[in-house]
Amino acid sequence: MNFQDLVNSRFGVGSALLFGQLMPRFLGYPLAAGIARLMSGRKDGVLVNAMRQNQWVAHDGKLTPAQLDEVVDHVFMNSSRSLYDLYHNLHSPRLISNMVVFSDNFNRMLDKYHKSGKGAIITAPHLGSFDIGGLALAIHKVSF
Repeated sequence: MNFQDLVNSRFGVGSALLFGQLMPRFLGYPLAAGIARLMSGRKDGVLVNAMRQNQWVAHDGKLTPAQLDEVVDHVFMNSSRSLYDLYHNLHSPRLISNMVVFSDNFNRMLDKYHKSGKGAIITAPHLGSFDIGGLALAIHKVSF
């Protein structure tokens, strides 16, 4: 089993959930950063290569190799910190709610669809913090 398989395994996710809930921020953020560095440092890894290709396209192919490495590192850092924040605050709706600010445009859109009587589907890209955003929607009882 390689490192990526371990992280994504039931054991890996369960361990992250447990440590995320129990570990205070002053320890959780550095641990998340360390794991992110381990993940992004695996230049031959499938996930890192996929992220490099994604970021290369997202930046119109204009990044130097060093810039691409830095962007990929930032993506992994953001993802690991977001997962820590999710797991650490999972059982605190108030804290989750405080982490998300809905823009005025988003609130107007929700209001428009709610008043129309029509249904709507809210989609979220699979990016860092999408879980927190989805939980915040549920906490605010966004429904149609």
